[in-house]
Amino acid sequence: MVIKQLASLNRDDLRKICGDSFPDWISFPVYEQAKWMNKQLSKLWPFVADAATMVIKESVEPLLEEYRPPGITSLKFSKLSLGTVAPKIEGLNQLLFFNFILYPSKFYPIML
Repeated sequence: MVIKQLASLNRDDLRKICGDSFPDWISFPVYEQAKWMNKQLSKLWPFVADAATMVIKESVEPLLEEYRPPGITSLKFSKLSLGTVAPKIEGLNQLLFFNFILYPSKFYPIML
């Protein structure tokens, strides 16, 4: 019964229910669901997070040191983590741009 009622909702009804979290794959049919990508990202996330953490530290710490105000001896990360839960990708859209295929997407961090 509930499924039948949900199927009868139009886009405006769904916007009222979902609010700002209305997924692009519902409102814009050119976007595709990204369940497969979320599944793979969840499996790879510990490795991606570790690598990204290292890149962020190596990129940002020299900038912090360069713009360190006088009187402060050092600016460094004591701990940096992207968390243990992968971000959720709500939708994918394929664009053809100067013979390159780009895959822009919306990322939503999952709040626990």
